[in-house]
Amino acid sequence: MMQLRDYQLRALDEIWSALQVKHNILITAPCSAGKTIIFSKIIQRLIRENPAFRTLILVDREILVQQSADKLKSVAPELANHIGIVCASVSSIKRLDARVTVASRQSLIKSMGEFAPVQLIICDEAHLMSIPHIGDEKKDQYGEIISILKKYNEHVRLVGCTASPYRLGKRGGYIYGDMNSPDATPYFDRVDSEITTRELLAGGFISPLVGMAAIDDTYVEDIANIAMVAGEYNMGQLSNMMCKGVHLQSAVDAWTRYAKDRKKTLVFCTNIEHAELMAQTFRDYGISSCAIHSKLPQVDQAARMAELVAGTRKVFASVAKLTTGFDVPDIDCCIMARPTKSTALYQQMIGRGQRLAPGKENCMVIDLTGCTKEFGTDMDNLTVAIPRGGEGGEAPKKICPGNNADGSVCGQSIHASLRYCPYCQHEFPAPPEMEAALGAMKEVAFNKAPEPEIYNVTYVNYQVHLSKKSGKELIKVSYESGSYATFNEWVCLPDHYDGYAVNKAKDWWAERTDEPFPGTVEEFMFLRDELIEPIQVEAIEEGRFKRVTRCIFKSEEDLYDEVVEDPFDTIGDYGTGELPF
Repeated sequence: MMQLRDYQLRALDEIWSALQVKHNILITAPCSAGKTIIFSKIIQRLIRENPAFRTLILVDREILVQQSADKLKSVAPELANHIGIVCASVSSIKRLDARVTVASRQSLIKSMGEFAPVQLIICDEAHLMSIPHIGDEKKDQYGEIISILKKYNEHVRLVGCTASPYRLGKRGGYIYGDMNSPDATPYFDRVDSEITTRELLAGGFISPLVGMAAIDDTYVEDIANIAMVAGEYNMGQLSNMMCKGVHLQSAVDAWTRYAKDRKKTLVFCTNIEHAELMAQTFRDYGISSCAIHSKLPQVDQAARMAELVAGTRKVFASVAKLTTGFDVPDIDCCIMARPTKSTALYQQMIGRGQRLAPGKENCMVIDLTGCTKEFGTDMDNLTVAIPRGGEGGEAPKKICPGNNADGSVCGQSIHASLRYCPYCQHEFPAPPEMEAALGAMKEVAFNKAPEPEIYNVTYVNYQVHLSKKSGKELIKVSYESGSYATFNEWVCLPDHYDGYAVNKAKDWWAERTDEPFPGTVEEFMFLRDELIEPIQVEAIEEGRFKRVTRCIFKSEEDLYDEVVEDPFDTIGDYGTGELPF
């Protein structure tokens, strides 16, 4: 029988509670937390209680189809003969009527006319689902499948699982709640169960990270000239930049300096050309290396993956093939040679090195692209771009110094990446190729909690707040700190919320009063005068805001000492109660 970890048992309780009252539930947990085990246990319990229960596990890639099916069989062996696969590259036989269907979205969308209703949909890697928006005329494949299954069964439950609950671009932001574009209508209203990197590290369940980051003026100058497309770098321009010898050489130099004794290294690249050039550059220095990508013949892909598993080479360069669903535990070095604006991609890349393996003490992260500075190194509190509408920034420009046919200076503003001016045909000199560019590097510390600051509280205000998106009421608690700042907390009551959010509210309430926990927003407001108010709050920076991490109250001992030391306390010095004047 599989022994579950404490945090997995907690997550199961939270998810089970949410399933009783909600249609859409979100689980967030880092790589290696065992999300597949958690939802396999949920499926097992549901089918034990009702043998007719049907579940769909919906994934993005074929590698996740087989992994999910295998994990479900190991967790619930009694279901081994009741699992159907719908994925053309995994099985030529489609089983559309099994109790549990594990499917890729690409294959299932073609068979929805034959697919029977289900009671539960589990979307693994839920950050890959597009966030629905008001006025959308067309859904992505996830959205189409979910919409059809909701028509079949309006009570169907949707459970999303991800390590990175955010998306990139104007239609991005967090995949839950209000922290996304103004017209977004995400599937999930909040995180219903959260497992943190910090608690996994404390329990010894994932490998620690150590890191080095480059300080490279050449890279900074080059990346400043790359245009943006939908919130991400223009991949064509980015590839041309990163394929320069100067940047290829940086990766080899950094690996030689900091990671040559590591067992297995992944180098994350921008595209296939970059991955092939990266692998070749390592081989030019006598370092055993190869590229793994989707354009290789299947037999070559399988052979190189086998080499990665066996460790017969030292360095493996990849594009997206080794970011999602990839599971080789003894990876002990990751080189970030792919610039990105995507917090999710950054987190997925680093996560490849966090699995435990015999003899592995930690994973070295070598950042050559400024990602650790852009997104941070506290993996529980990464920086996420929240779209606010508009079209984004302008593409980088430069002024042409060439001459027109009449001898006048061209002076046109053109895209910074152009080698020739489209107006006067002036040719810009190619940037000089450098021998090496690694330069200085600095050590970076991962998962170091930000230092909190303490603020004196001058006033506490309680308000009923109505969520514009969900229409639910909750309590907004504001702590004012003079003219310096106001800090907000949110308290969710059982008349509108449940599960994880309400459990947090109960702890919050117990800190402040012995009164019974209120069941409604109205009851909270009636009892608010019974609450002890903090004298200080502790808060940490999180993006543009500060989050309250702790409230500091006067203890009974403090109150007693304050009374005894009061210079106007006449009873202590004059037992008769007479005034001293």
